Amino acid sequence: MDRAGLPLRTGPSSVDLVIAEIGSLGLRGELAISAAIAAVAALVGGALVVAMTLVLELFSWTPVLGTTVGVFTVAAAVMAWQVLSGTRRIEFRPVDEPGLVRVVGGVWAAEYPVAHLRRVLLRHKVRQSSRYPFTLRPTGRVELRLEFDGRTVRESLAGGFDVPALADRLRALVRPSGVPVAVETTQTTVYDPEVADDILPREGIVLAVIARRLPDRSAPMPGYLSWEEVRVAWPAVWDVARAVEANGVRAKRRRSTGAGGREFSWYEYRAVDVQRVADAILGGTAVLEPSWRTDTAEGLAAHAALTTPRHRRLRLGRSRNTDHSGR
Repeated sequence: MDRAGLPLRTGPSSVDLVIAEIGSLGLRGELAISAAIAAVAALVGGALVVAMTLVLELFSWTPVLGTTVGVFTVAAAVMAWQVLSGTRRIEFRPVDEPGLVRVVGGVWAAEYPVAHLRRVLLRHKVRQSSRYPFTLRPTGRVELRLEFDGRTVRESLAGGFDVPALADRLRALVRPSGVPVAVETTQTTVYDPEVADDILPREGIVLAVIARRLPDRSAPMPGYLSWEEVRVAWPAVWDVARAVEANGVRAKRRRSTGAGGREFSWYEYRAVDVQRVADAILGGTAVLEPSWRTDTAEGLAAHAALTTPRHRRLRLGRSRNTDHSGR
């Protein structure tokens, strides 16, 4: 592996993309380990046959030996085939300007001219951390496709490395030949690549709010807060909607379908913006009208007027009229 943690190894005559490492025992050692595992499986199979024949009082060495030999033969053959047939590495030769791609297995090799290579494709999945920092992390294995004229070589790489960085290294290798290198990324959950670069202070209110989330409750998208969480982060504000708009807090609309096919939607608010406004509120620089606050006479009066029973009945009546009119 190279210093960046990528599955690449530069030798005197080639740059190798490592598919499967050969252990310290070498190929013969891997075959010996496979034989040992097959022997254990055979002994277990033979012991089961012995136990069954003893229970049925039909003990005989013939089925025991037959089962042991059969299990060992099949297991050893399968494991040896896996060791010998699998691809170990893909060599790009020579190092400076590769003109040959060599696919190397345990006991075989196949060569393809770079001039016949039409595209290199890397496919991988990513997930986003629900805890800060909200970085995108690769998950599972990475599919590699080398598309030649008339044939495609497909391999699977162990994950855990920076796939775009590997694509850049491969792109630099085949650039003299004009071969495109593409990366296809799919996500396992709802995510937002933009929040991966957000920076939140460790002692800020937003991280404290995120830390209080219950593990069994549905949480907002990584890097976002719910309306209720924004209220907790801004205890001096009761009119969150106006404060959000006045202070440029970015929001994303989420949708969900409930029972009966009914669709629900709501907004979630960018955590880094909520933290910025929380700091501005403490510093006295946030854009807030006195009537939006919980610590002013105007704000308390406005909130009380909005939550009186009469006002709530009027709002409910208007909502029902709107529903009946179909607008």
